[in-house]
Amino acid sequence: MMFYFGIIIVVVLGSVEQIKTWERLRLRRLRHQSQGKIQALRRMPELDMELAKYMLWRDFFILKIAAWTHTRPKAYTRIIELLGLKKADHMDAEEFNREFDAVLEERFSLSAYLSLNLEAAVSDSIKVHWTTWLAVVLTFSVFALLHRFARWRLSFQVVIFIGFCFVIFGAMVYLSKKQQATIRKNTKKEKELRACNTAGTLGSKDDGGMGVASRMVVSVSPDMGGGIHQNFNTETIILRVLQVFLFLISYVFASTLVSLMLTLDETQTPDLLMTLLPVLGFVVLYAILAKYLPRLLPPFVAIMAIPPYVDNDNLETLFHVLVSDNLALRKAFSVYKGISTVPRKRSSHKTEPLVELADMMGVKDHLQSRIEEHGKPPAQQLRPATRI
Repeated sequence: MMFYFGIIIVVVLGSVEQIKTWERLRLRRLRHQSQGKIQALRRMPELDMELAKYMLWRDFFILKIAAWTHTRPKAYTRIIELLGLKKADHMDAEEFNREFDAVLEERFSLSAYLSLNLEAAVSDSIKVHWTTWLAVVLTFSVFALLHRFARWRLSFQVVIFIGFCFVIFGAMVYLSKKQQATIRKNTKKEKELRACNTAGTLGSKDDGGMGVASRMVVSVSPDMGGGIHQNFNTETIILRVLQVFLFLISYVFASTLVSLMLTLDETQTPDLLMTLLPVLGFVVLYAILAKYLPRLLPPFVAIMAIPPYVDNDNLETLFHVLVSDNLALRKAFSVYKGISTVPRKRSSHKTEPLVELADMMGVKDHLQSRIEEHGKPPAQQLRPATRI
């Protein structure tokens, strides 16, 4: 157990760093948007490759959600309810689609969505489930029979465990690369269609919207490639299978260490060397796992939470993000409009963090100029914040 949780600790630390990176990218995007640099970054992504990749994923996600009106109507209807949108009788479908896209572009926080999915996956890996124990017992029972009747040695069994682990790693890398290629391909196609038709853009050029034409003009590939991934949480299944084999490897490693300790009292050097070599091999193996597993798991979980791989658990997380963000916007709007129940004499304390945030985003001078121009306190001058 100690060796298994040693690997998990490294995975947790790597996941925390990835969550911090996503949040930094979100704030960096806000800063670029406030400075009017979003369009330049879209034209020249090499200026900030990390942010350009984040924006690419976000644009692809929003486009896919817009396509759910035909492929996943129940989820699409639920999102409309959470966003508080109602189709008026005088509003045609095209106008409503543009309003839906604009509101989703404004309120959707990709960093929060990916972070919650990664948190759920890592938390699931920390727990040793009863299915893991059952799989371990069945595996050892099968290998015990193979050892008894087929004379399979323990070293051969260890090679099988390690081989399965690297097969799972290969599957994780393959799925991640495949989905990233799909995102780049569809986004490139969308840009080509956008260049042919500039009418009905999603968000103005000034507010940093992704400038996507109406979905009646621009279309992405249908959200039908998810298959089993939409009906089952396949990433959790893969991670639990990986948990079983990591647990088996940890058990064999502990058994090898015990054998080494028992051999230390003996004077036969060949036996000591034969026991020491597997221990060194396990040390190298754990060093490889500690280095690469924290790099593979967060991108894999993130990719499996992006369409077309959005399952029911991912949908619940998406709904939670949209509801939380909507409530935050309403609360901020009530504070800025002076509807808050906080006494007036304490309003300056409420705006101090906002001024600090404006300084971080590089718009502090613009904020102060507006305050001086209108001669009103900050609580009356700020507009509702946008979390993107």
